[in-house]
Amino acid sequence: MHRNVEPDISIVVSERAQTVDRRRRNEGSGDGGDDGGLSAPGESAEALRPTLADEAYQELKRRIVMIEFEPGAQFREADIAASLGLGKTPVREALLRLRLEGLVRVQSRSGYSVSPVTLKSARSVCELRALLEGEAAHRAAFATGGALEDLLAVEEAGRRTLVALDLATLSRDRETLTTWLDTERAFHLALAHASGNELLAEVLSGVLEGFARLCYLASALGPREALPVADHQDLVSAISSGHAAEAQSLVAGEIRATENWLIQALLRSESLSTTNVDATPGARPHNFYLDVPTDRRGQGG
Repeated sequence: MHRNVEPDISIVVSERAQTVDRRRRNEGSGDGGDDGGLSAPGESAEALRPTLADEAYQELKRRIVMIEFEPGAQFREADIAASLGLGKTPVREALLRLRLEGLVRVQSRSGYSVSPVTLKSARSVCELRALLEGEAAHRAAFATGGALEDLLAVEEAGRRTLVALDLATLSRDRETLTTWLDTERAFHLALAHASGNELLAEVLSGVLEGFARLCYLASALGPREALPVADHQDLVSAISSGHAAEAQSLVAGEIRATENWLIQALLRSESLSTTNVDATPGARPHNFYLDVPTDRRGQGG
């Protein structure tokens, strides 16, 4: 992060997003209790506190998304439990959740590996973003009231955050990249909520985590080009004016530009450049892995 950033600026977006989320949940609960409306009828705030398995899951997922655990890295359940200071049971539960999300794979008894990244999977993440966010932008153009106000407020807060960043270092500086990703996540989730489809927003949340992982990986590979940063003002203007088709087109253009940057960065991966790609007729496109374990490099896709 640029040294001139004011301490409070970097958390404006996340705080605003949390306020929006709390208000939305309170409105849905109708009771306005001390737990922020999160509790189901008869459910105490105590029961909603994160379990040890939840804590293990969140920390392991953070390490995977931020490439602290690189694609293909192997580890054992006992080592993870020791590093987290937890017992094996919560760690095992956390790893099961990560397996279901496709982030880890079972290698052997108590052995796991971080799922690799492929060009095909990278393109799939971007394609799914375009489908979900294109529909969200189209629907948001017909939104009124609180959802649209929330989107405008999150966009304004995000713009203030970006002004304080040194965007020239965005694709190379980890802290700056994290702030940008948090800002982008807050805006695009606000866009999804503005669509009025909460399931769409829930699905998009997971997709954006996959997108963040790709950005951290691309950054680690030392991209030559600067990461494209979209100005959301035109998009918000189109949505506010009810121009659904224009809003949809602007979202598609933003995601396409980021996808091109990601693919170019991933193409420079050492493991890709040393992997024999099957070019025979009928071969599946992008059927090879990036950043596979060293002992598999050069052995084919």
